[in-house]
Amino acid sequence: MLKTVATAGLTLAFATGAIAQESLSVHVTGSALKAQTKEDEARLRAKSDAARTTWHSMKEAGEKQHGKDLEKWPAEKLAEYRAAKNTFFEAQTDWFYTAGLKQKDIDDSVAELKAAFEKKGVQTVSTPAEADLLVQVLGRAKVGASNSTGSVAQVALRVEPGGRLDAAALASSGASWNEKRGFMSPDKGNDVVHDLTAEEPYWVMIASKPGMGWTSSYKAAGGEAADAFQKFWTENSAKLTATRRAAK
Repeated sequence: MLKTVATAGLTLAFATGAIAQESLSVHVTGSALKAQTKEDEARLRAKSDAARTTWHSMKEAGEKQHGKDLEKWPAEKLAEYRAAKNTFFEAQTDWFYTAGLKQKDIDDSVAELKAAFEKKGVQTVSTPAEADLLVQVLGRAKVGASNSTGSVAQVALRVEPGGRLDAAALASSGASWNEKRGFMSPDKGNDVVHDLTAEEPYWVMIASKPGMGWTSSYKAAGGEAADAFQKFWTENSAKLTATRRAAK
């Protein structure tokens, strides 16, 4: 059953080329299934609904006081709004992408994601200490496409700095995912639904892959995730390299 969804000169050139030739290293794991019972599902959904109400109320109040252009809001109010939005989307992910799953579903996506990373030239490592990024499979779901002509396989991922990166430096580095935001059009690309901050140093990404007709593949969604990580490294390699800890 499909679900309905409610990211100078030669020296510089040489340095840039050297960075590009490096490989991003990731450590991939699965999470323990959060919604193991119907009671768990109900609790997680209630938490998501409450977070949505808080976010929408904050948005409505802020627009009345400061206008609809968020960038013109006072910095403190904008930070509060973005935190509330992150809280909702994370709560939504905890419920939506774990309801009805078995632990084997998450474990299968871990294996598929590792294979996709290796195929795309993203190095997978065996320990968190060796990794630039830690990638945790939170869950997965198949949803209806926004054009109502097919299904979309989605895999939810938590991404945080590994042992090679300094978390505080990464938060201030400006590294970002060139992905769209929100759940509204799952057939249009990947979503980054929680931004990394100094207070909450992790991203939450939803990797999406439309299928042919009403058939979609979680393995293909893993490939989309690997593409996104490869793109992220290409666009942010200098920033990530600058936040690596000195080798001991």
